[in-house]
Amino acid sequence: EKQYIVEVRAQSSMGAGDWCRVASQPISTAIVAKEPPAPELVYATPYALSFSFAGVDDPRIVAYEVRRSEGWGRPSNPMRFDAQSLAVRVTSENRWVVNMDQLKPEMAYTLQLRGVTQAGNVTKWSLLSE
Repeated sequence: EKQYIVEVRAQSSMGAGDWCRVASQPISTAIVAKEPPAPELVYATPYALSFSFAGVDDPRIVAYEVRRSEGWGRPSNPMRFDAQSLAVRVTSENRWVVNMDQLKPEMAYTLQLRGVTQAGNVTKWSLLSE
C-alpha cells in the first residue's frame, strides 16, 4: 500500500485557482490481498439468516464488510464486522459464521463480502452468494 495526497485546482481564462486538498486523510492505493470467497447460506428464518465463509489468510485483513441486495435491487450500504462482533463466531479453522437479522420476510437476498485492513482500505468484493 502506498499513500498519496490528492489536490485539485480550477483553471479558466482568468487563470488558475488555489490548490485544494481532496480529503483530510491521505488516500491509499488498492491492496493486493485476495477478496474473500462468496458467502454461503447456513440457516434462514423469515427475519434472519446466517452465512459463513473461509476467512482470508492475510494478516492485513482485520475485519470484513457485507452488503446485501434484495431481489434484483441495488446493494445496501456495507455493514462492517470483525471477530469481536456480537453476531460473529470464528472457528479454529478460520471459518466465519455471521448472523444477520431485521430482514424482510419472503424476500430473496444475495450477499457479497470484502476484507478491510487496519488502515481502512478494502479488497475487491467477493462473488455473489447463491
